[in-house]
Amino acid sequence: RPAWKADYEAPGALDSMTKGKVWRAGQNFFTHLDSNVPIKIGGQDVPAGHYYIAIQRSADGSNWMLAFIDPASTRELHMDASEVGARASELTIKFTAPLTFKKTSDTTKNLDMTFTTNQDDVKKSFLQIKWGQFELRAPVEVVM
Repeated sequence: RPAWKADYEAPGALDSMTKGKVWRAGQNFFTHLDSNVPIKIGGQDVPAGHYYIAIQRSADGSNWMLAFIDPASTRELHMDASEVGARASELTIKFTAPLTFKKTSDTTKNLDMTFTTNQDDVKKSFLQIKWGQFELRAPVEVVM
């Protein structure tokens, strides 16, 4: 898992790393989402299937999104996950799901992605991505 560095806390550092960019959501190989049922993430329909995922941020910095990448496109391009940022325009991003950004007071040293289930309704949960002093979240719902 990618480790947070103190350098990232310098004023403007996170913005320069993320604004208008796509970056991998992990370390080494692509992070996958493989689901055999349709789901919704952040209200976005996610058909059953296999996707590589990345984090995308709008150029003005106001929107964060989970990007769903077609794995076949990365194979055709012979693209390693480490190249996502530099070669984002070549990727086939099938769709994106909105994420809510929140700055936190504590620091998460290593990237942490968690699906947490609602105990009252197992078809509803949320995705939480924490790294450094930020958190991205989206509701997740199984559609049946």
